[in-house]
Amino acid sequence: MRYRPREPVLAVHYPVEPDPAREVEIRGLGRTLDLEPRVPFEYSRYSDRGRTLPNSAILLGDGDDTVRVPRGHWLVVHPRPGRPLLEVLPDDDFRAVFGEPDRSAATRRALFDAVAAEARFHLGHYVELRYLDANDHTTGMWAHPGMRAVVDGIRTQLREHDAELWEPVDPDKLDRWRRDRALLPVPVRVRPHFTRPGGHYGTARHVVPDADVRSGARNRLHPAGRTLCESTTRPAPLLLGPVTLAPPDCTRCLTHLARIAERRGHRLADPPRRRRPPTK
Repeated sequence: MRYRPREPVLAVHYPVEPDPAREVEIRGLGRTLDLEPRVPFEYSRYSDRGRTLPNSAILLGDGDDTVRVPRGHWLVVHPRPGRPLLEVLPDDDFRAVFGEPDRSAATRRALFDAVAAEARFHLGHYVELRYLDANDHTTGMWAHPGMRAVVDGIRTQLREHDAELWEPVDPDKLDRWRRDRALLPVPVRVRPHFTRPGGHYGTARHVVPDADVRSGARNRLHPAGRTLCESTTRPAPLLLGPVTLAPPDCTRCLTHLARIAERRGHRLADPPRRRRPPTK
């Protein structure tokens, strides 16, 4: 051993035999340490396709910070202020020093967070409920309880709020948006802009009322099913994606939203930011 343990360490075992349900632990731990997990390629003249993809080791990180963990070895994380110390030990050496891995509540929580990070990485930024329901997330790497817990939590959250699209959002922003929705006279939904050429969701999330509503001193009408930012003379509605759980971020929609609340004598908890004047 290079480092003597002074405090309880976090250790993850890379299984000897391929086991996707257990491999997510070491992959997720590397991801939480800003070390992207990857499997090295090796070229061989004996391969039918010219190269093979061995799974005898996993690489964490890239460049000079790469940590190579062979199968059957332990990745040991020694805590310290700042960047932790990493060490790779064979199974015999690890058990000779530590005996068994630490199973305290803090260690289990750190391992659960690592697996959750791996699950969210594979799910991506936009997660639709139909995608989660259509695919069986119970086999392979999704057989890990931590991976299933993330999927089940997203499903429950979407169904409780009658939404179809999940995006990672700051909990404080989500709480402020829930308080703002309670001040409105009609129910509203948030839907992202759907780009026509690529078929991807845009960055802007718009507010769509379920019923006609008016805003401002000019008594402007916002029709049901149309975004608040749309002009009254626009012939066709904007192309929108499914209902999302994330709060809106369209500046014009938020401006009209604040005016709708002001007509009832309320003030939004998260008022829209004013646009800065253009600078030369």
